[in-house]
Amino acid sequence: MAGGHAIQEDDEIRRSATKSFQAHLTAIVRRSAARNVPVVVCTVPTNERGLAPIGPDVETLLPAGERQVLQAKLARAEELLSSEPQMSAELSREVVGLQSTHARVHLMLAAAASTRLGRHVEALPEYIRARTLARALSSTPPFRSIHRAELGKLLDWETYARQLGRSVYTDYEAANYVRALFRTEMMKRNNEAIYRRSETRCEELLAGMSELDRTAVERWRDPSLHGATDQPLEFVIGLYRMRAGDYETAARLFRVARASVAPVSLWRLELTWHLLACNRHLHAGS
Repeated sequence: MAGGHAIQEDDEIRRSATKSFQAHLTAIVRRSAARNVPVVVCTVPTNERGLAPIGPDVETLLPAGERQVLQAKLARAEELLSSEPQMSAELSREVVGLQSTHARVHLMLAAAASTRLGRHVEALPEYIRARTLARALSSTPPFRSIHRAELGKLLDWETYARQLGRSVYTDYEAANYVRALFRTEMMKRNNEAIYRRSETRCEELLAGMSELDRTAVERWRDPSLHGATDQPLEFVIGLYRMRAGDYETAARLFRVARASVAPVSLWRLELTWHLLACNRHLHAGS
C-alpha cells in the first residue's frame, strides 16, 4: 500500500517475510509447548479467502480417473483425522503426490500433525502452504446450508450498523483517520488519490453537521485533548450537546462512546457518569 509496486508471490522479499514469520512463530509454539500452554494456530476465516472449507480449491485439470482417486483419498483422510491421524496424514501425503497445489490437503496435513499428533513444528509449513494456495471465494456462499426463509429474516448491513451506533460522526471519525494516515509523506507520495478522496469525504460530512457539532469536531481534532489513545468523537460531541441541553442526543452518543472504550478505564467511568446525568434530566418529571 505504501510502496510503489506490488510484491509478487515469487519475490525474495516475500520469501524473507515467510522465513521470518516461520522462525518467530516456531519459537512461540516451542516455548508454549515447553510450559504446557495449549496453542491454536489459526487465522481469521474471512482472511483466508478460498481456502477450504470456506471455498473450494481451484483444481488443476487432472484425468477423470486420477481426479476420482484424489477425491476418494482426501475424503478418507478426512474421515480418519480424529480416529487415526497417522493414517490420515499418510493418505494426505499421497494426495500431495497427485496434486501438490491442493490447499485443502495441506490443511488436512497440518491438522493431523498439530491437533492430533502434537507435531506443531511439522504442521507450521503446511499451514503456510495452505494459505499460499488459497484462491478466490467460490460463487456459492459459505452459508448455503441456511434455509432461504431464515436468510430472509436477516437485516441488511446498514440497519445492523445503525443499531450498533453508526452515524455521521462515526463516518467522519473513520474518514479522518484514513486522511491522517495518507497525509504522511510516505503514504501520500504513492496514494495521492486516496488522500484527496478522504479529504473530500471529511469536508462533506463536516458540512452536513450543525454549527455546534462542527465546533465539537474542531475540539476533538486538538491533540492536547487525547491521551495515549483518542477519545471517541461521540464522547466530545455528547458533551457539547449535553451543555446545550440536548440530553436525548447526548445520552445516545454517550452510549455509543461508552461501548467504544475499554470496560475498565477512566473514560468508561466518566461516560457512565455523564450518561446517568443525562438520564436524570430526561426522567426528571417521571
